[in-house]
Amino acid sequence: MAGIISTEELAGQLGGARLRLLDQRGSFAHYLEHHIPGAQFLHIETLRMSEGGIPCKMLAPAMLGAIFSRLGISRRTPVVLYATNPGDHLSAAFTGWNLAVTGHEHWQILDGHFSQWVREGRAVTQQYPSVRAAPYDVQFQDDLYADWRYIADRLGSPDMILVDSRTRSLYTGAAGPTMRRGHIPGAVLHNFLWDFSREGVYLPLEQIRRRYERQGVTPEKEVITYCITGREGASNWFMLKYLLGYPRVRLYQASLSEWAALPDLPMVTGEQPGEVPHRRQRAA
Repeated sequence: MAGIISTEELAGQLGGARLRLLDQRGSFAHYLEHHIPGAQFLHIETLRMSEGGIPCKMLAPAMLGAIFSRLGISRRTPVVLYATNPGDHLSAAFTGWNLAVTGHEHWQILDGHFSQWVREGRAVTQQYPSVRAAPYDVQFQDDLYADWRYIADRLGSPDMILVDSRTRSLYTGAAGPTMRRGHIPGAVLHNFLWDFSREGVYLPLEQIRRRYERQGVTPEKEVITYCITGREGASNWFMLKYLLGYPRVRLYQASLSEWAALPDLPMVTGEQPGEVPHRRQRAA
């Protein structure tokens, strides 16, 4: 089952023949300098590319399966993902979502990431692991995925809540690189960094749960997380789905890179979730 793993737990598992570690730090140069023994490098951009002119969309499930296969991962291979710290934790969370949406269940994210590992004086290496390709039988998990049509059809439903995972200035529309600024109507703001301590490890889960519930993000609702390209949204998706145990959580992977580029889709600015338009008919 997906979740988090402590540095101590991972240290005890190193050397296992089936374990696969994926180094998700942003630069291959960092991996070359040193990495956790047994880790392979996987850059986040390997898992997404432009589609129909829209940047940073997920690859077709079969393509994702081929990537994981090349990394020696089957759907039953235990996988541990790590980045540098919470600032780029997003890469590990996004890779976790790609594993989950293709049917993989046995993956974990290293709590505290590489920074915590190094602070504790644990082993690092420059050596590459010896890895053979493995068959990866993709089984797409539709209940973890949302596209713009899925959201547009459900705007205003009391059974659904949107969680915007970005910073406050992006949420309000005071700043932002997207074609239109602001947020999807009805979305509440929950910056993914709010879930971490200053030391870079997760805050107590009950503290995080209370904050979500105060925002109206409760387990009986279907929750859809989003951001700009799916990375921040994947962090909140991981927290809600696997650490807090919410039963219905989806990621809008294309997020505002897509939504803000489609002029017929509503957006609002300001501190408040904003007025949700009347329920719309399914778009063509």
